[in-house]
Amino acid sequence: MSITLPTERELLDEWLAVLTVMGEQLAGRADRPVVNAIGRRNFSVQLETAVSARDRQALGEFTAAVGELYNRQSRAHWTVSEQLLGMVRNATGETREAVLRRLAVELSE
Repeated sequence: MSITLPTERELLDEWLAVLTVMGEQLAGRADRPVVNAIGRRNFSVQLETAVSARDRQALGEFTAAVGELYNRQSRAHWTVSEQLLGMVRNATGETREAVLRRLAVELSE
C-alpha cells in the first residue's frame, strides 16, 4: 500500500490559494470555486481478506467522519485566517491582496 501525502509546501500553497479565492468571492469577483484551489487526493486500500458488509459500512462511516473533520478544521482555519488578514490589513492600510502577496513572499523565503 502506498499513500503519498502532500508536502508542507504543497499544503501551504493550497492554503494561500484558498485564501486568494475566498477573497475573490468575498469581493464578488470569483471566477473559480474554492475546490479548484485544493489539491484532490485519492487514497486506495486493497485488503487481502474479505470484508463483511458491516465492516464496509464501518469503514465508510470512518472515512466520512475523517472527511467531515477535515472540512471543519478547514473552516476554522479559514475563519481565523480571515480575521488575521483583516487585522493586518487594518493595521497597515494595505489591501487584502497586498497582504496575501507579502505573506506568500515571506513564506517562500
